[in-house]
Amino acid sequence: MDVLSGSIKKLDHNRFTWLGFVLAVTCIGWIVGCQPKTESISTGELVSSSAFQLDASKLSSNLETRIIKLKSDIEQVNQEIEFHNDSIDRGIEDLQRQDEMRAQLVELVGGAVPGLISGSLNPASLVSTGVSLLALFGGVGAVVDNKRKNDVISSLKKVTTG
Repeated sequence: MDVLSGSIKKLDHNRFTWLGFVLAVTCIGWIVGCQPKTESISTGELVSSSAFQLDASKLSSNLETRIIKLKSDIEQVNQEIEFHNDSIDRGIEDLQRQDEMRAQLVELVGGAVPGLISGSLNPASLVSTGVSLLALFGGVGAVVDNKRKNDVISSLKKVTTG
């Protein structure tokens, strides 16, 4: 028992040194044996550092792929918007051209439409407008009719001379 009693006396005499030694061995065992773990980005499970890095890398890759696709979609939408805006501009220009032609026709006819709109249309301007319209459309009709008659006569001449 002397050996045990001597050992206990030495332990008691250096108790804090031995306690420090035991704590140091415990800390070393914890550092070596217990790997840090955190929650996975995709699954929510506890994973090690290397598994977490792999998970983060996959997520980053997926996000970069989505960014590329979204940029492509944005480019396509921008092209559609440009085409749509060009169509609108062409339509507005066409409507303006038609309005200008209509205004020229009204001016040519004698202003009956503004008189009709303002309510100041009198019989004299109505007769003047009617005569102008008859002359205008009658003249156009006569030109077209003469062209058609010339074509018929020309075709008949070719048949009789041919």
